[in-house]
Amino acid sequence: MLTSPAHPWHDGGNPDHYESRYASLLYMCFRTTQVEVLAEQATSHERANMVFRHEGQFFVLEFKMVKDITQVEESLDGAIRQIRQKRHAEKYHGKPVHLIDMVFGGQG
Repeated sequence: MLTSPAHPWHDGGNPDHYESRYASLLYMCFRTTQVEVLAEQATSHERANMVFRHEGQFFVLEFKMVKDITQVEESLDGAIRQIRQKRHAEKYHGKPVHLIDMVFGGQG
């Protein structure tokens, strides 16, 4: 399980400043629940940060990192917009799909 997280999440840089740190933790948590987890799932326009399937439903996740808590709402809106614009859920057309955005970081 520890060797499974996507390579782009650990491709250099300081992990404290990137969503990869949180994405890796979520990946490991989801893996322990026996749901199918797909990290950095390729689409026709880019990659979804994470997709998991549970009981025939697909959950498309987009992660964002912010430096300040005042950026959270804007970042949440941007994450959902990115999922839609980049068509991250397109390959699951006709199946139940849920779009989920997560924002990490931010100082009060």
